[in-house]
Amino acid sequence: MDDKRGQEHIKLATEYGKTQLNLGHLVNQRKEQRGEGFELRTDEWGAIRAAKGLYISTEGKYKADGDVLNIDNPVKELEQALHMVRKLNEQAKVAKASLADLQTQQKLMEEKIKQLNDAALLHYAPAGVATVTPDSIQHTAGENIIHTAQNSVDISAFKRFMINAGNRISLFASKMGITIFAAQGKVDIQAQNDELHLTGNKHVKLTSVNHEVTISASKKLNLVCGNSAIVIQPDGIKLISPGDAKALTASFNVIGPSNFKASVPELPAGASCEEQL
Repeated sequence: MDDKRGQEHIKLATEYGKTQLNLGHLVNQRKEQRGEGFELRTDEWGAIRAAKGLYISTEGKYKADGDVLNIDNPVKELEQALHMVRKLNEQAKVAKASLADLQTQQKLMEEKIKQLNDAALLHYAPAGVATVTPDSIQHTAGENIIHTAQNSVDISAFKRFMINAGNRISLFASKMGITIFAAQGKVDIQAQNDELHLTGNKHVKLTSVNHEVTISASKKLNLVCGNSAIVIQPDGIKLISPGDAKALTASFNVIGPSNFKASVPELPAGASCEEQL
């Protein structure tokens, strides 16, 4: 303990595991300054426990004034996040897209975070948070994992980015569209046990820049425009139109019957997630 003005410090220590609590003007054994504030350190293990709730923050409380558990600012941030999710849900509902689970977010904040009830943990940093490790990070929840950003969410993976969902994956963009690019390798989209719908309000374009476009169906292929259609079935082709059919070509050759065999991918007969788990 040292009460020299401007260098006040307290050190509570044991040599077992070099466990120390250093407060105030932090110095080493030679009285050289190591830092300011507090340091709790050990060469062994450490644990922080608070049975009723725990608040960790870098928000300053000048001269230790005010309620120790004043969490007005983080709660304000959470309320703004809820407001944003609510507005996006309204837009998604109009588009008939899947909605975020707003009720669970609201319940978490109102029943647990606001008063730090039910052994809740809240951490808040006005200037940002970084969690870094050269190894792995795991986030696990018995209920929901919720990420909300007022601006952008950027996720980068140098090798693989995998998403698996037991029930549904839903993507909704309110204003500027969705873009999916594969610089190398193929893009494979399958509805393995149901229908696949592609719909556009305006021009729908399908292009192969340097190769072929193959559209195949095992039973029937309908190409429809207004009241006219080309119906292709395994046993023949029908041209249907209330108007004229025109062929603008130098020649029209009828050679004789033939067959065409398209390569069709084999879809797996997979079990549901509940059956696998």
